[in-house]
Amino acid sequence: MIEAGQETGRPSSLHGTLSVMNTLRYIVACLLILGISGYALPSASAQQVTETREVDPFTELHIKIPGDVELSQGSEQSVEIVARSQEVMDALDVRVRSNRLVIDGDFDDSGLLDRLFGGGMDSDDLIFRITMTDISALQIDGTGDIIGRTPISTDDLEITVNGTGDVELNVSATTIETRVSGTGDVELSGEADEHDVSISGTGDVEAQDLKTKRTSASISGTGDCVVHATERLDARVSGLGDVQYIGSPAEIETSTSGLGSVEPYND
Repeated sequence: MIEAGQETGRPSSLHGTLSVMNTLRYIVACLLILGISGYALPSASAQQVTETREVDPFTELHIKIPGDVELSQGSEQSVEIVARSQEVMDALDVRVRSNRLVIDGDFDDSGLLDRLFGGGMDSDDLIFRITMTDISALQIDGTGDIIGRTPISTDDLEITVNGTGDVELNVSATTIETRVSGTGDVELSGEADEHDVSISGTGDVEAQDLKTKRTSASISGTGDCVVHATERLDARVSGLGDVQYIGSPAEIETSTSGLGSVEPYND
């Protein structure tokens, strides 16, 4: 029996145990946060590597891996690569095949856990600064973007998006072919005599600022497109996407068999 004023020592013991447990939890939490952040957010300035690659002349570009392209047109060809580490740089396969610069590599992109612990890849890990003298074809199979840093002047240009990356260009050309079978978007400005658009994926084509004489647009997927034609528009929709147009073309021929539509552009 405990008499009034007598101390048992229990509360003190229990308080001490709880204090130790809370301290341990705090230490473990801090270690986990530091460990994860140390892997997931490495210092780009400490590990970043830049290289210039000497390759044969090329007029076409094909990106097969995650990575962003800063594209310019100039009098001299150049290929500069910025990678998050030397290991990433060494895994790259950059070569010209039949006049086409193909950028590929052996990377593990299996998911979030690998990404946290340094095994995964995303488009921020690689930047390609590419200058081409002549540009005839651009293709994306990965998740990166192609962004035009200078206006592009060419006779014929073919743009293909099979991945999730986006393309943004200012172009002056005779003919442009735009093919979207992935989820990426294409944004074009400038001018061309003819523009041929085909969308079989979910990506969109925004070409209201690309002034053309004649435009042909075909949608069999769910993506949408906006085009600019002053003389003739041929639009075919068999999917769920919509074709919108500006420019008041003198000739318009349309065909719709899906749930999509063809109508004037309403900004």
